[in-house]
Amino acid sequence: MFKRTLENSLGISQRLDRQRRHWNKVVKDKKAFIPWEHKGISEEEAEKENLAFGEFASGYMSEELKIYCQKKDKINPPMILSVGWGKGYDYGWLREAISSGFKTSIVDISDVACSWAEAFAESQWKIESDQYDYSTNPPLEPEVIRAEIRSALKDPETFLGLELRTVAIWYMSRIIGCLPSEKSATKVLQKMGESLREKKEDESLNRIVLISALRDDNPDRVGKTSKLYSRNSILQHISEGSGSPSVHCREKVYRYFGQIYTAMTITTK
Repeated sequence: MFKRTLENSLGISQRLDRQRRHWNKVVKDKKAFIPWEHKGISEEEAEKENLAFGEFASGYMSEELKIYCQKKDKINPPMILSVGWGKGYDYGWLREAISSGFKTSIVDISDVACSWAEAFAESQWKIESDQYDYSTNPPLEPEVIRAEIRSALKDPETFLGLELRTVAIWYMSRIIGCLPSEKSATKVLQKMGESLREKKEDESLNRIVLISALRDDNPDRVGKTSKLYSRNSILQHISEGSGSPSVHCREKVYRYFGQIYTAMTITTK
């Protein structure tokens, strides 16, 4: 399992080190990602709710993989750039991505999350490798990158090993509101938008799959550990990066502890 480490390249700054230690602590928590007002529930209930959310998120992403594969004549392996592993609840789609010929890179700042991601990704790749019958291209092993996403996107070719225009699908579930500041969220969304500039024939196949609680649907929500953004602000920042109007061509919603989460697919006109 190939793994890059952004911090080793840049030197461990105090800011990145603080974030890494914070997220190491968060993902070790048995009740990680549970809204603060529901922390009183049992660990079993927390696990049940997170697994159910993961099924929703993974199901949505699986649908996107199928849509992409129906439209794309895959000469070169399409790239998935996935931001945030957390505890891995939202990655039920990974084996399908491997079997469908995608090359997946997973970025997380947490050492702990990266170690879990490596183990799971390797197990999924091994299953597909063991079933490989040589009639198609061999399955590609996912890559895990320990990095803070905004810093990595300043020079993605160096730190992520790719050009943004080669990213076919971005996947970001329950992450955008957890970035350290609104400025960070804005910069990341703009960079994500850059990957939508690449046109394939008369349409853009490149897409962003974003799963988040939106301010539009949760107007009274008071967050303590995350920030809610409006649908319009997300689309605006992606449009700034892409240079053209963004459209969310598909949506599904899910209720998680009273909050409405939206899974949206964003492409350009």
